[in-house]
Amino acid sequence: PQYFAGTIQLGVISQSVGAFNHILSDLTVIVSQFEQLSTFSAGIERLSTFMTAMKLADTTRGNEDGLLAMPKEFNVTDSIDVSVEPSDMDLTGSEQEPALGDTIK
Repeated sequence: PQYFAGTIQLGVISQSVGAFNHILSDLTVIVSQFEQLSTFSAGIERLSTFMTAMKLADTTRGNEDGLLAMPKEFNVTDSIDVSVEPSDMDLTGSEQEPALGDTIK
């Protein structure tokens, strides 16, 4: 109505339409990518929780230490005995737990 009354020019109307379409397309991106944004946000939250748990488990780890850094008390030269003797194994089973051979088919 303002165009026909001569109070507004056609260029102003075209600019308004272009601005509206630009804002609409920007908002559409957010709406259409909402699931991916939510998934990303949840992943960041899980990583934050994991990092907090790592820091609580290793009190020597500072904020500047990355998660891939070895704990400061960890000594690579320490040996760990992980040998298993056949006498330590019970393959016969019991009433609560079946024998090893009974579970493999």
